[in-house]
Amino acid sequence: MSISTNSIANLDSYYQQLISLQISSEQKPMDAITKQVDDLKIQKALYGDLNTKFTAFQSSIKALLSSDPFYSMEAGRSTTISSSSTQSVISATADSAAIVGNYTINVTQLATGQKARSDQQAYSDQALNLTGTFVIGGGETRSLANASVNDTVGSFSTSGTMISGQTELGTNSYSVETRQSEEGVWQFRLVDETGNAISIRNEAAANNSLTTSWQAIPTGGGAYDTGKGLTFEFGADSNLYTANYRTTSAASVDYTALGGSISVLATDSLNEIANKINNADYATGNEISATIVDKQLIIQTTNTGETKSLAAADVGSGTVLQDIGVLTSPGVYKNYSALTDASRNADFTINGLQVIRSSNTAITDVILGVSLNLAPNSEGLSATLSVVSDSKTTKSTVDTFISKFNDLSKYVKGKIATTKNEDETYSRGGLAGDMTFRLFNSNMFTTLNGKYENTGEYSYLFELGLEFNDENELIVADSTKLTDALTNNFNDVELLFEEVMTSLNNKVSIFTGTTGYVESAIETNDNQTTFYNSRITSMKARLELRKTQLTNQYLLMQAQIEQMTNQQATLQAGFINYSS
Repeated sequence: MSISTNSIANLDSYYQQLISLQISSEQKPMDAITKQVDDLKIQKALYGDLNTKFTAFQSSIKALLSSDPFYSMEAGRSTTISSSSTQSVISATADSAAIVGNYTINVTQLATGQKARSDQQAYSDQALNLTGTFVIGGGETRSLANASVNDTVGSFSTSGTMISGQTELGTNSYSVETRQSEEGVWQFRLVDETGNAISIRNEAAANNSLTTSWQAIPTGGGAYDTGKGLTFEFGADSNLYTANYRTTSAASVDYTALGGSISVLATDSLNEIANKINNADYATGNEISATIVDKQLIIQTTNTGETKSLAAADVGSGTVLQDIGVLTSPGVYKNYSALTDASRNADFTINGLQVIRSSNTAITDVILGVSLNLAPNSEGLSATLSVVSDSKTTKSTVDTFISKFNDLSKYVKGKIATTKNEDETYSRGGLAGDMTFRLFNSNMFTTLNGKYENTGEYSYLFELGLEFNDENELIVADSTKLTDALTNNFNDVELLFEEVMTSLNNKVSIFTGTTGYVESAIETNDNQTTFYNSRITSMKARLELRKTQLTNQYLLMQAQIEQMTNQQATLQAGFINYSS
């Protein structure tokens, strides 16, 4: 006897129910494993949350651990300014390096750039019918002057700019400082007239990158190209090299950069000349800006300081600058006042000491840790800058630590708890059976409540106002204590935190990182999930095979019954015919 198909759809519903009941019964072991996989998914999510909270807590610990690279609890500083004038005199910001104290500042003169103007023209938007070329903000060519050399650096010369996208050195006086490293390697760097290291080509890099750091002098000496318009030659005999700095006998040179080249057409108006000046290419620090006021061209250096010069000159056959009244002759400005239009340095005193700087703002090298700005109308005025301790920043770091600790502690506490339900049953947290986390919470409270011997004034956290409340949450119970300690005894607070946070970090490190307890638990969870999913796949295949076997079995039975039914019908029909 053959069966045309083993499809369960061909079975009577009664047999289909029998198969469903049988498969459901045999599927129970797989259902139990599927539940285990679902539980593992929930557990993995739990460990993922733990990992996030542990990492955040450890970061807050390191922010209070002075020996850690991520330490951020620096002594806070803030500034206040007092003046008898109603006008603003100075503004300032201070960082943790600033020394607490008062600084009296008298402003004699503000830094200015050079400025000049043209004659008034008939129109600013009509063609001037002038042609020619002029350079501004530098020379027609690069040039050097007042070179001073030695046995280490024997000569200077000009060169092109070889680094794409980088402007050349600005007009300035430059020195090549040299030194010998602890390893005996001779090194150099380029500095400007104020001692600022200049970004120049990195000799050791293949990609023509820039650096302000000390570089090794090439073996055997030779020419070094800064990539920004200046080249200098090192001596061949390193035995003759000497360590020299800007303030001693370093090789130096006055460098004049290329100016912006402005080509004027007969159709250009005063407005268009101003636009060409503003869009020209200038060396670093040599930038020039142009405006139009009452049909007059106003040109001025963007940067301030007595070395900043317009350096405007007609070149070639044209005399555009003279024609519009900027110049009367080469190098001589027509509408110019030495009193108001010349470039100058800022001149001021701090606690009676004279200070000269080329800028009025972002003056960071006068008062340690302070960035100072002179107000635009401060000439002849004085003010007192007070740098005081400020605990806001440091307290914020402590508050973050407290928040991250409580977040982790509360989470762990909830997951290790066993809770009684309304129906008298009990629900266990996802970590209820894990003694590691029960011990962790206990260790945390012991660590934070412990005594720590150090050379400072504080041995307990409660001496800083940090205590546990009735809910076992860490809180700032006495903010006055904490503020006073951070403001007046910061070093002693730092000593205590170093001890406490080192102990905490050692305990927390067991749980964090790629080899920590939490990551290991996640890896174990993944392995178990993979194993159970493999078993589920195998069991599904066996159940499908079993279903096919039962289907075929019942199809055969159904076919046999149908055949017997047909035979019975045939026999009955024959008997009826025979009886009649």
